[in-house]
Amino acid sequence: MSSGKLSLTAANHLCDIVNNPQSVTWRVSGIDLRQFSTIGIGGRAGAVVRPQSEEDIVAILKLCNDAGLTYCTKGNGSNTVYGDLDILLDMTSLNKVIDGSGNLVPIGDVEMGDGTLLLQSGALLGRSQSINLVSDNFVVPNLVHPHTLESLMFSYRNSLAGLAYKHSLSGIEDLADIPGTVGGATIMNVQAYQQFMGNIVDEVILISPKGKRVVIPKSGRFKNLRFGYRHSILQESGYQGHVLYAVKISLNPGKQKDIQDRMYEQAIERGRNHPKGLSVGSVFKLRGYDADKGGAIDFRADELIRQAKCDDYSVNGITVAKQYPVFLMNSGSATLTDFINAMQYIHDQVKSVTGISLKPEVKFLPYSLTPDLNST
Repeated sequence: MSSGKLSLTAANHLCDIVNNPQSVTWRVSGIDLRQFSTIGIGGRAGAVVRPQSEEDIVAILKLCNDAGLTYCTKGNGSNTVYGDLDILLDMTSLNKVIDGSGNLVPIGDVEMGDGTLLLQSGALLGRSQSINLVSDNFVVPNLVHPHTLESLMFSYRNSLAGLAYKHSLSGIEDLADIPGTVGGATIMNVQAYQQFMGNIVDEVILISPKGKRVVIPKSGRFKNLRFGYRHSILQESGYQGHVLYAVKISLNPGKQKDIQDRMYEQAIERGRNHPKGLSVGSVFKLRGYDADKGGAIDFRADELIRQAKCDDYSVNGITVAKQYPVFLMNSGSATLTDFINAMQYIHDQVKSVTGISLKPEVKFLPYSLTPDLNST
């Protein structure tokens, strides 16, 4: 278990092995990870590193493997809560398209061919939610959606969704307003309306804990990557120490006006329905089944939370969003313990009233931090 601190010797070694030592941030007391999650809670890291290349990732993972250091990756900070760890890899500098010759090309400069792209995992999926820093390195996401079509489309300009729109490619427009990276969206197999990230992913490139490159193709519908509802093989125990470096996707030709209209419609819909404030997004999987009752039982988690009368629950700075009860909001004062305790309470109340166990959607990193809600 990490203390959230890293020795000066280890920090210096980290600076020595990456191509740009300025990509390493280290403090004696550790770095507050609240600023890296959209809910504004978390532990501490000994150092934060922004890898600039695949070679950087390889070197960092070899160091962690040899020295027994804990690590995990960060994309856009949504749907994720961090505990204490030694090294946080901030993947957002790895945001380019890898062309056929291996060159890195900014998304805005890409000339499309057949709709197939290889993107580094830190590339934005769609529009990034803006973040305002306030005192003590705390963050407050500004979730106000732009109200005009022009400003909306401009906000997608440096993302996969913007690239698809520019070149009249369809397959991602429903996902365009999800505030995440291509890597995070692939790991989670994000979904909006009828589109899943897994529908457009052809293969992924991983770096193993020992620094080896691993390529996993989809090989037919969801086969090797095991895409499912809010799930991929990358969440399973055999791959939790791997780092996702790049994702190959395929998009289909479409009509630019139809793509634009759909992106606008779903942005307005999400802005109308989703609560605004400090949140990771959906804490529990919205749909699912209860294997304990002998088979697949479809349900909506928000309806079950209302049925258990938890939709107005509030404790220690954590409040259930009455508008959309699968969201838990942080007033700004809540801790990681408060968040987990609130999840446990809601889970237990729903289980008591309905007999159904809600499944977490939020990811806890390191994975060992993930609470077993059924243990009580």
